[in-house]
Amino acid sequence: MKIAIAEHPVNSQGGLLTWAENMVVGLREIGHDVEHIMLRHTTKVVDSDRDEGQYGHWEPAVSGKIHTLYGWKFDLSHILPYKGKESLTRTLERLAGYDLVIWNVPVPTRQKCNQGNVVWPLLYKACAKNIGVIHDGNVESYSWVALVEWTGLACVHPCAFKMSYFVPTKRTIILSPHNLEGIGKGRKWGERENSLLSIHTWKFWKRGDKLVRMIPYLKKDVRKVVGGKGIEQYYMSSEDKVKDIYTENGIPIWKTALESGMEYIGPTTTSERDEWMRKMKVFVDYSWSEKYVPYGAHINRTIVEAMINGMVVCTTEMNHLPPLVMHMLPSGSIKEAELIESILHISEGEYYSIVEMNYETIKMFDRKVIAQQMIDLAYGKDTGLYGKLEEGFLPDHTKRMAEIDFSYFEEGI
Repeated sequence: MKIAIAEHPVNSQGGLLTWAENMVVGLREIGHDVEHIMLRHTTKVVDSDRDEGQYGHWEPAVSGKIHTLYGWKFDLSHILPYKGKESLTRTLERLAGYDLVIWNVPVPTRQKCNQGNVVWPLLYKACAKNIGVIHDGNVESYSWVALVEWTGLACVHPCAFKMSYFVPTKRTIILSPHNLEGIGKGRKWGERENSLLSIHTWKFWKRGDKLVRMIPYLKKDVRKVVGGKGIEQYYMSSEDKVKDIYTENGIPIWKTALESGMEYIGPTTTSERDEWMRKMKVFVDYSWSEKYVPYGAHINRTIVEAMINGMVVCTTEMNHLPPLVMHMLPSGSIKEAELIESILHISEGEYYSIVEMNYETIKMFDRKVIAQQMIDLAYGKDTGLYGKLEEGFLPDHTKRMAEIDFSYFEEGI
């Protein structure tokens, strides 16, 4: 099949970056012709250079270049403008040339560039098969996704699956694709540093403040490395804009953590991330959301990457997908630190029993397996994590909400 992985612009790509890279490669590995494209509501596209900045650097990608902080820099031939009759016609012709379009960002978002963009629904009529990918449990915030006639929805975890109930199409859980070549390449347990690592996009529900508050309770001989970037990390570390919730007794918790030995490494490239994960022992992820938890697991990409690289994971039940072996974080900084300390000192035998089980289980994230499930969904076959499809239902009140929300795109005409 000739397939496109399609994007709409979003402010923070996060895990969308590696999802797209691995999906393109996975589909190619099973024999398909795949392109990665960006749809923009503009009349033309121009090249734009951007400095690498303080953290990270541009790396080669399937569609141009990629940066862990700034996202994609597509080659111009991979950017499809569709504002104005001529641009729209060319883009629709391009889309019509694919057998399948997989929308990594399923619909346009509330951005200034999309005010007045009432033609975007036409993008989904050019190709006969369109699959939308649902990455989070906040799908109701872009309810107009229910107005598209989808071939199917691929939900990357149980929470996304349950929260997209209102989209009237077949859907299933198709986990995020990963490159499993790193399995077994990490150091042996006894050769790894006595250390903790946490890398993520610092959104509020990732609860990075819990991690930062726990750091001072770890012993001095434990190396404490923290990476990633995001708005909440900015509000913790800023010299003049620290939120009150990120202080204790008037002192920023970030400052206290740094004084307690925390090393902040910022965003990392894929190779840098793997290098850290292959030499450190315990990966920590505090993600938790009262809103999402009742709907099932919301598995973070970095947890799977940590397991691929042989780390032992400490996290919350929000990230737990049996039979993956994870240690559940208790409540309270002291107890959390005690759990991490105890894991750092497990025996070599205990370590290998954990990672060997995880190595076997994470094969379900293999990008070739995930790619084939996406093809099966396109043809309406039972597939996905549990081998079945479920039909969504659009209630009248949700349809009205979606139509009201769509009015955002009509503004500015």
